[in-house]
Amino acid sequence: MKEKRRKKNESAGSYPREMTISFSKVGLIYFSLQLSEALKLKGGDHVEFCQDEDNLTDWFIRKALDKTSIYEWFLVGSNTSNKHPVQRFNSTGFVRAVKDSLGISAVTHLVKFHVTPKSTKVGWHAILTKVLDKDKVLTEIKKLQS
Repeated sequence: MKEKRRKKNESAGSYPREMTISFSKVGLIYFSLQLSEALKLKGGDHVEFCQDEDNLTDWFIRKALDKTSIYEWFLVGSNTSNKHPVQRFNSTGFVRAVKDSLGISAVTHLVKFHVTPKSTKVGWHAILTKVLDKDKVLTEIKKLQS
């Protein structure tokens, strides 16, 4: 039987891979490889988040333009111990603020959101918090517990 070859941006688990950001219970924030590439992130870069003042459930992300931003910004670290470096940082307070704004329990183990591939003119990508698929979150939790 001939094995189907995957394209460069595809994996066995998803066709194609998606731009996502994940928030863990302990405050770790992970970027998918696709999100890291879209934001052109590397270890030591900064990201910034913005919350819509009129709709507090709307969140946005972009690579920080500089360290004098009025928005919440964080230094991104890299895990280079595996084949695909993982971009991540830790901020329990920020994760709590996002979860609180969305009405998500603080004890939820892992929450994953999709991020829009296209950005605004000033580089903001929307974090799609309104389409949270709770069934997928529960599936991820079960995987982590097994």
